[in-house]
Amino acid sequence: MHYGNGVRIVYNNELADWYSCFCNVEEGNEAYKLISAGMQKSKIKRFESKVERNLQYIKQLVAAIN
Repeated sequence: MHYGNGVRIVYNNELADWYSCFCNVEEGNEAYKLISAGMQKSKIKRFESKVERNLQYIKQLVAAIN
């Protein structure tokens, strides 16, 4: 399934590519937990520019993870 211009949390059976970015599955799981928790705390706000909207969302995500 392909999504354009969107953000979503994937199901754990879709994580093969994600896990390949880490030394082991445990690190991948911890990173997944951090990012998914941050995504749940962040709110997407409307902006005229998609770039500005995405930038504000990423800033919220980083703040939630920190």
